Amino acid sequence: MLLAGLSAFVSLILSIFGAYAFSRIDFKGRGSIQRGVLIVYLFGGTILAVPLYQIFVKIGLTSSGISSAFALFVIYIVQTIPVSLYMLGNYFRTIPRSIEEAAIIDGTSRMGVITKIIIPLSLPAIITVYIYAFMIAWNEFLFASIFVRPFPEFYTLPLGLNEIFNSEHAIWAKMMAASVVTAVPVVIMFMMMEKYLTGGLTAGGVKE
Repeated sequence: MLLAGLSAFVSLILSIFGAYAFSRIDFKGRGSIQRGVLIVYLFGGTILAVPLYQIFVKIGLTSSGISSAFALFVIYIVQTIPVSLYMLGNYFRTIPRSIEEAAIIDGTSRMGVITKIIIPLSLPAIITVYIYAFMIAWNEFLFASIFVRPFPEFYTLPLGLNEIFNSEHAIWAKMMAASVVTAVPVVIMFMMMEKYLTGGLTAGGVKE
């Protein structure tokens, strides 16, 4: 819960500012950078696992459970930022520029525009992106099995489930119950945030 929740939150914050820059600010190379961000999805996790592990070994982030968990935290952020940028960027483009222009004329700073206009009007997309990023980290097994496998006290939920399934005396009823329980937090999160997952929050904001 700690790894999934924090990594999704950090990824979301970085993606909000990055997506706003891509969708609203004109700078040299914007298109190339925006397309380049998605290149990471051309490579599967199995291809990236070995070089990523070598990188973290060389910088000393695999020597203890805490450092390995931090390495996993960084990987989850890097995994979710590209698609988060893409999803939020496309949503931000649907918000009329005239709303921002009116706020800037009234003296609102760029940061004020983001916090007072863009974020409130984009709650459906922001919450969707957070749930998506959370689910990626919540269900991730490959990198967790590589980085925290030597440290049982830092096992994530998929690793714990794997230990149950590979136990000597497998009790299928308990294994199936454990698998169902893992979905409960995501279902609860969705139910709590469902009211925000509605479109049309900008309808009637301005008359074009």
